Amino acid sequence: MATPGNRWLFLGFNVQHQIVIHQIETVLLRDGVLKHFDLFIYKLDDLTSIHTNHMVMMITFIQLKHGMTTIRNFDALNDVRNLEYSGERIAHHGLNHQVVVSMMELPPGCSGAHDPEFYMNRLRQILDADIPFHSICFKDASGTSNPRKVYETLKQARKMVPEDTILWFHTHDTAGLGISQNLAAIEGGATGVDLAKSPVSGGTCQPDILSMIHALKGTDFTLDLDYEKVLVASEVFTEAMKDYFFPP
Repeated sequence: MATPGNRWLFLGFNVQHQIVIHQIETVLLRDGVLKHFDLFIYKLDDLTSIHTNHMVMMITFIQLKHGMTTIRNFDALNDVRNLEYSGERIAHHGLNHQVVVSMMELPPGCSGAHDPEFYMNRLRQILDADIPFHSICFKDASGTSNPRKVYETLKQARKMVPEDTILWFHTHDTAGLGISQNLAAIEGGATGVDLAKSPVSGGTCQPDILSMIHALKGTDFTLDLDYEKVLVASEVFTEAMKDYFFPP
């Protein structure tokens, strides 16, 4: 039940699958039209493009409203059609659109996708579709991509796009490959990589900032960060989050 001072959005594909977003003040129902609500029920028994478009516009507006400057936009199955409308809406509202090619490693014996040629095919589809973007991210949500594949993918991507294009790499340290993947991406031509600071780095999160600084010693690359400030920030964060459990 809605309570005073809160705005609720209730979304349901069916009774078993529902998403509830709390404390949202406004929702973008159609381009340029805002509507305030206390309890808004939107049943999606039949998922149609118009319903999906309303969702995309609403999410984009909320991100803008709460100060986001860049939205990383990906389809886990690399269906580029799912990036077209969302990318256009993100750019339309003045946000930086970071379009994504999703990466992972296949189980032993599997082939036919998730190799550098597959990723270049998806990147070419993105470019040919004229999707507006600010940067491109190669995103490994599983943290399983072979570092050699990461290197070849970024190297080929760098040749495919204009020289000043921002190429980013994102991974998780779930499989213990994060640092080696990041090194491979950087050497292949990535502009930057995602990292995390202690005590929430490593594991299912991103590789640690200080570990990455160590890994880059003796190379032509740097994170351009003051490690002493990173240490201070980690101490402050650890104190602020002392009541929460972080797996070792």
